[in-house]
Amino acid sequence: FFFKQKTAYEMRESDWSSDVCSSDLRPRPVFQDPVAFVIAGNRPAPQESQLKAKISYHMAMTRITRGEGDAQDWTEIANSVNLSLVLAEMGYGVEYVPQLVKAQGAMILLRDRLKGGGRMVCRADEMAALNEALALHDEQLELAPLRDIERAVRHVEQQMAKGNFVTLERIKGKQTGLTALAS
Repeated sequence: FFFKQKTAYEMRESDWSSDVCSSDLRPRPVFQDPVAFVIAGNRPAPQESQLKAKISYHMAMTRITRGEGDAQDWTEIANSVNLSLVLAEMGYGVEYVPQLVKAQGAMILLRDRLKGGGRMVCRADEMAALNEALALHDEQLELAPLRDIERAVRHVEQQMAKGNFVTLERIKGKQTGLTALAS
């Protein structure tokens, strides 16, 4: 069945006809197509954004693997691992949470090496954990709707501000931003 939704003008017109003073009227949000509004939240992240994010964190991993990584590369990987963990907890790969926790542990070890003035070089087990986390993150970006990715990004940013996720805050004296797919 079909029904016609009233426009804002029709809604105001009906209010005027019921002796309501027009100065008391406030505009109300009107969804022209509520079904399209709901469906829009279930669309995947744009492929261009997915590709840009994937290239960014895979290039950072490549530089770290070669022993050329820096704090920016570390931050890119840490943000991806943190986001992957939140998406897993939201149901996109919940069975991989233990592997993601291992990847966070690897990031902490790399951070400690960086803080100590050493080179950021991964051991084999750290590299395996990080590669597995990034492979999962690739899949999550393709599966999760944009709405859930945006929600996960906000959650990661909030948790980083509280100090609950792996960050470089103690190294640089400032918190780095999250590479947001939502933008």
